[in-house]
Amino acid sequence: MKAMKLSFESNPNIGTGIFVSNKLGLIGKSYEKRFKKELETLFGVPFYGITFTGTDLIGVFIAGNDDLIVIPDICFKEELETIKSICTSHKPTLIVSEDKATALGNLILSGKEALLISEELSEKTEQMLKKYIKVKRANFSNPLVGSLAAKNSTKAVASPALSEEETMQIEKAFKVQCIKMSVNFGNNFVSSGLVLNDSGYAIGEHSTSIEVYEIDNFLRE
Repeated sequence: MKAMKLSFESNPNIGTGIFVSNKLGLIGKSYEKRFKKELETLFGVPFYGITFTGTDLIGVFIAGNDDLIVIPDICFKEELETIKSICTSHKPTLIVSEDKATALGNLILSGKEALLISEELSEKTEQMLKKYIKVKRANFSNPLVGSLAAKNSTKAVASPALSEEETMQIEKAFKVQCIKMSVNFGNNFVSSGLVLNDSGYAIGEHSTSIEVYEIDNFLRE
């Protein structure tokens, strides 16, 4: 597994600007020129620079896995057309949510065969997603389910703020091994500073040697 420490213009919250699966990667347009090739080598997939509602907050708004990409309906028309084109090329199904909650990357934790979703998402959205994949409601004290863990097909790094019961929900939903560890010098919103697929991971540049050591050892086991 390849690995790197990364920051975007001194911002270690790299997960806000990246979405990656085992098929493709999306990166904020402002970061494309500098980081695209490096990320393609790291994750082993093609990357595309895009904006979402005119911002680089790709990881905040977009959720999904190898077969699904879920976005809110607030993006600009030209942005939607770009995402549709990327999905046509790489074959994930594009789902456009009409939920009033729009930060889907923060509200959905995605796996190959299931989604763990926040209580903030409506029943209508849950039923819509169930047409495509198994969906489970996360019973977390913090509704930002997607922010509290980062995962690939076999491993998950979860927030130290999660209880053992909450961590077990992740393990059972996705049938993965789980470790609790912060990123970026104690940040409990793990996915803001850790992005991974089955080939590699990038971790925020402010992460301590202990955070990097524990996460790296776990992912390589």
